[in-house]
Amino acid sequence: MSQRHYQVIIIGDSLASSLAGVLLAKQGVRVLSFQNNASPSGPWFPSSLLLENILEGLSGRSCYTAPSPFQVITGDSRVELNGPFPMEEEFRREFTADHPRLTATLGQLAKTAERFENLLWPKGILPLYGSASRLAFAWQKLRSGWIKSELDRPLSSLFAEFSGTAAGDFLQTLFSGLAQRPLERLSVIEGALLWAGEIRERAISPSGLDALLRHRFEQFHGDVEELGAIQKIGAQGKRLAQIVLQNGGICSADQYLIDAPQGFSLLPKELQRPTDFQNHALIATAAFPEAQFPALLAPRVLLAGKNPLRLTFVSRERQVQCTLKTFRSNGEAVPDTSELQSCLDKLLPFSQASWQIVRPGETLPEQSRRSPFPGSCGPLKVAGNAIFHHGPGILPSLGAQGEVLAGLSTANRLLRLTRKK
Repeated sequence: MSQRHYQVIIIGDSLASSLAGVLLAKQGVRVLSFQNNASPSGPWFPSSLLLENILEGLSGRSCYTAPSPFQVITGDSRVELNGPFPMEEEFRREFTADHPRLTATLGQLAKTAERFENLLWPKGILPLYGSASRLAFAWQKLRSGWIKSELDRPLSSLFAEFSGTAAGDFLQTLFSGLAQRPLERLSVIEGALLWAGEIRERAISPSGLDALLRHRFEQFHGDVEELGAIQKIGAQGKRLAQIVLQNGGICSADQYLIDAPQGFSLLPKELQRPTDFQNHALIATAAFPEAQFPALLAPRVLLAGKNPLRLTFVSRERQVQCTLKTFRSNGEAVPDTSELQSCLDKLLPFSQASWQIVRPGETLPEQSRRSPFPGSCGPLKVAGNAIFHHGPGILPSLGAQGEVLAGLSTANRLLRLTRKK
């Protein structure tokens, strides 16, 4: 019976876990990754300063692509970003009186995001892993001159001066649509990261990033096994002890990263964590002939509403496939197809397309007032020699950017633990 020992074993392959694995392997940490061939999602897959810094260290410029245009459509305005016209020109046309203040406010948000990402690069750690990480993060902020209110301040307070204006409706649709959260539940730092990610000069190809991470992990001598190769995980008290494989082999590690939901179900009963990681967004699809798609409509659209809609249009075999994503708060009924149809008819009055609800979604979870970081929902637990987390569920309002933040922070934490040992 073969037996192998590693410094870190990773079970699951969310973007956060994949990034952590590559960054650890690059530093010479002996890593084994059990994978399930998951891939980053798109096309709402923004770049970020942190991700670009990581890619530079991995010689990953092949992942860069041109930003895809998207439109923010409200009852009074239609703004296209990353399109043929400069952003300032779009604002000047749609918000004649407010465009200087709007440009200045969004410019300040972009600077806030850059400052925060520089705070974390390259050895930063978010306060998500217990008291040690909170102290480390507090020390980082102190050295950089951050104050707590700069992170926790409600984003809506920053936009109060635009209340009741077309610019205010634009901001509401933009940020609530990107985050798939009510504007009132977003912080300034979440808004800053979302905005900065969407206006970067370069976008990231999700498939290209996935291929790069897998290739670099193997280049850095990381070992890979199929998730289905695990027979059981053994524990001693609150610490994970070893992994028994289907072929009789045994693997063990100093530290473990268990990524839900794939990995949690394999844990011993005494260490199992909740596995309720449902997608809380309502998702629906529609299809119509390509000839019925308006030439002036962008391939990505944020459409105003009580809960803004996020739409994606993809052409395939002379058909346009449309995917809609939205959310509902506590007490709200699930939208039916007739409600969604009225929204589609506003954009595509001649399409004759009809929606099919793919995933009805659940009510948005309430965020705890004791969240260690703005927007963090978890679950992320540290127990014994293991970190338990679900990549997309750590900072859900930030999407892929949240996973990048979590992946870098997890890698830095595990690197410190392995070096201590």
